[in-house]
Amino acid sequence: MWAAVVAVALGADPVRHFLFGGGEHWVLTDVDGAVVKKLGKPPGDRLMQDAVVSADGKLVVFTAHDKAVNNVLLYAWNLDAGEVRRIGAKEGFHGGPAFSGDEKWVTFAHNPTGYTAKHAQVHRVRPTGEEMTLLGKDDGCHLWSASARAEGEWYVTHAEGKGTAGIERWRNGKHEQLTPATMVDGEPTLSRDGKRLLFTRIAGDGVELLELPLATGKPRALWKGERHGITFRPRFAKDEKTVLFQDGSGVYRLQQGKAEFLFWVNQP
Repeated sequence: MWAAVVAVALGADPVRHFLFGGGEHWVLTDVDGAVVKKLGKPPGDRLMQDAVVSADGKLVVFTAHDKAVNNVLLYAWNLDAGEVRRIGAKEGFHGGPAFSGDEKWVTFAHNPTGYTAKHAQVHRVRPTGEEMTLLGKDDGCHLWSASARAEGEWYVTHAEGKGTAGIERWRNGKHEQLTPATMVDGEPTLSRDGKRLLFTRIAGDGVELLELPLATGKPRALWKGERHGITFRPRFAKDEKTVLFQDGSGVYRLQQGKAEFLFWVNQP
């Protein structure tokens, strides 16, 4: 499965940044998809796997393999200071980091005893590494990406180990199925007004980007194409009628059903 996680703040729209890429090649963009900066490996020669950036573009939270514990840990990279610190647990598998709307928390999936996402549960921690907390638990299931609308309300990709995954809303201690677990749905991202959910659906060699109005519960397809990877990082752009996404090494801008190529993440 994959980790997709963007948590959105409601209210005034700040200057926002996004991060696209993989391996040694990452690109920081503005909210319209213009390249701001290219990033390589963070200090310590770590290879970022999943990564997200704060709205101001100054703090990158990422997962990377740690040779000492032979597992994937969670880190925060201060781009201005050039410093990296571990913010998750000292061991166990970590995946799918996301900032909360107010950026006071980082949400992620964690399997404290295993080496994969299997049986991972959703946790949160301060960007400084304090107050790591378990948010919810489903025994025998994979819990992967999460996106926070408000305190106590979460959107989670739930995979039951059958090669399928659906999206759930956790609210007031209850889990509500939003998309069927018969598909492979993931990477939920909320609009800034909290009324629409953007997500991906993988089917064979293809991928769809879908939008789910939470008031109706009826998803509609925004775009369908051949997939060249397993992570697409869909993001609502500035006007929220526009979507930015990554397919393979390419980053695209989607408007009115048409995908416009912007850049390759692995080119100078």
